[in-house]
Amino acid sequence: MLGASPAAHAVGADRIRGQLRVQPGATCLSADELAVQVEQWLDDAPVAADVTIVVDGSATDPRGVRLHVARDGKAVAERVFAPGPTRCDHLHAAVALAIALALKASPIEAGEQPLTDRPVAAAPAPAPAQHWSLAGTALATYRLLPELAPGLELWARYRLGEHFALRAGALGVAAFDVQLVERAASFDATLVAVRADGCGRRRLADALDGAVCLGLLAGALHAAGSDVASPRSSTVPVLALAGAAELELELTRHWSVVLGLSTTILLHRVEVGLQDGNGVQGSSRALSIPGFSLGLGPVYMF
Repeated sequence: MLGASPAAHAVGADRIRGQLRVQPGATCLSADELAVQVEQWLDDAPVAADVTIVVDGSATDPRGVRLHVARDGKAVAERVFAPGPTRCDHLHAAVALAIALALKASPIEAGEQPLTDRPVAAAPAPAPAQHWSLAGTALATYRLLPELAPGLELWARYRLGEHFALRAGALGVAAFDVQLVERAASFDATLVAVRADGCGRRRLADALDGAVCLGLLAGALHAAGSDVASPRSSTVPVLALAGAAELELELTRHWSVVLGLSTTILLHRVEVGLQDGNGVQGSSRALSIPGFSLGLGPVYMF
C-alpha cells in the first residue's frame, strides 16, 4: 500500500499537468510543482477532461499572478494575486490551493451541468509592464572636482526583465572659488558629462529594490581663474569608469525614490593650475582618483 500511494499521486498529477497551462513570466512558478500540489489539495476529487487551467505570471513582478479556470471554453473562476506571497514555495501553495478550490466549487463530475452560465466577477486585468523610468537626483560630490561640490543628474532607464536594466543620463557639477594653495589664486570649475550604465537589480523587500551599476562617464571640465589678473579659462575632456550602488523604494505604482552612491575612476590625468604670461607653470591641483557622489531624488515609472 505504501508503494502504491506515490504512484497514484503521480498519475493524478500527470493528468492535471495535461490540463494546466503556465506562463511563469517573472515569477518562479513551475507547472510540474503546481500540478503535484493541486492533486494533493483535491484529495482524489475527479476533474472533468474539458477543464482548462491557465496561470499567467506577470512579465515584471515576481509576485504578480493571474489564474483563469474554464470548462468547455466558459469561465469557472478567475483570481489575481497582486501581490502574491514573497517566498516561492508559498506562492506555489497559494496558487495551487486557489486552483483546487475553484475545481471543487464547480460541478465537474460527469453528467452534471457546469455553473459557468452564472455571472462571474471579472478580476482586474494585470497591470501593464512598466519598462521605462525617468529620474532627477540632487548630487553631493567629493573629489569629483577638486573639492566638495553640488550637482544635478537626470537619467532614463529601460528594464530588460526583472534583473537587468540599461540607463543613460547627463550630469552637471560646479565648484566655485577653489584654492590652488593657501592664499593663492582661486578658480571656478564646472563638469558637464553624459553617463551610460548597465545595472543588475534584485528585490530586497516588498517595496525595496537594490541595484549595482557599471558604465562609462564622458564629458568636459571647464576651469576659469577668478582671483588673478587677466584670468583665462580652459576646457579639457574627461573620461572615467563609473560604478554605483543604489536602493530604490516604491511609493506608488508610478513613483519611487532612489538613493545612490557612485564612484568614478579617471582613465587619464586631469590637472588645473596657474601659468604666467611667459608660460611658466605655477601651482596646480590634479583631480583625485577615485571621486564620489551621493544622489537622492524621485523616479517616475511608466
